[in-house]
Amino acid sequence: VTLGALGVGISVMRLSEETPWTEDIVTAIGERRSLALDDGSFIHLDVATRLKYRLTPVLREVALGFGQAEFVVADDVKRPFLVHSGARDMRSGKAMFDVRDRQGWTNVAVREGVVAISQDAAAKNGAWPGNAAVLHSGEAVSYATGNIQPVRSVPLQHIGEWRKLVLTYDQTPLRDIV
Repeated sequence: VTLGALGVGISVMRLSEETPWTEDIVTAIGERRSLALDDGSFIHLDVATRLKYRLTPVLREVALGFGQAEFVVADDVKRPFLVHSGARDMRSGKAMFDVRDRQGWTNVAVREGVVAISQDAAAKNGAWPGNAAVLHSGEAVSYATGNIQPVRSVPLQHIGEWRKLVLTYDQTPLRDIV
């Protein structure tokens, strides 16, 4: 997969600015929700999550306000899939990945496909600011404003396991879990 094919140009941003966002989709504590998008993609929202999305002829775009979601992205080489979360953006074609935004940190883990993480948030003119990281199946990264951690390996069975009501912690202090 070449990430150059996933590029976002000036014309993309102009068209997407004309397409309205959905209203905020919010899950409460104890509530989970799944969305089927018109392009064949799915978004699975964890508890206490807020996001909105829009689909245009040239772009599929999600803004994750907070919380956690799993993205199952349908194949569409003409329309990249962008997720805005925290200080950076993610870009993918066909992929399955998990994004968690909590307390100023965003964690991205890829189960299938390839996901690029931007240097900064995408520019208003739609130009992709360059890759800070490129994640493949079984890889994850965490970032906050001005800080991106090294890419690390993650067992595939742990990615998205929250959907099965399972949480696995490895070498994590109890204070961080609580």
